[in-house]
Amino acid sequence: MRRERGSEDALLDLARQLESDGGMPGKNDFERMVRSLVAVLAFLIEGHTSSSGAFRAHVQRLMRYLETAKFPALRTQDRDGLSAALAWIKQGKKPNWGLTELLGWKADEAWTRIAQICSGWGFSPNTVHLTKFAVSSSH
Repeated sequence: MRRERGSEDALLDLARQLESDGGMPGKNDFERMVRSLVAVLAFLIEGHTSSSGAFRAHVQRLMRYLETAKFPALRTQDRDGLSAALAWIKQGKKPNWGLTELLGWKADEAWTRIAQICSGWGFSPNTVHLTKFAVSSSH
């Protein structure tokens, strides 16, 4: 597999950011959830899964966090989106985005893109009302 230049550094940076509960840092539940999903997808893009690769323990921790965190401030449609994204990931799928592209998105853009790839699981961008105002005020 051909890796993007600097991909190992980017993955090491993600791994260093994991918090003690296994999730990525963020200002609120929504941002932590999205950043944690982005981290899982970044590892998957580079060939690291929960069962193989140098970062498998990090993928396991992130998945456990995403599956068990309460996220009390998330809206119902965001919870549904998280469930759909986890189901999509568990099917062994990974997005066709480049690592640099994925890591360059802010939370709202990443969430919209994740919604698009998970649309077959009953989650679509139409069920997520993302605008800069909605993200900052609702999440």
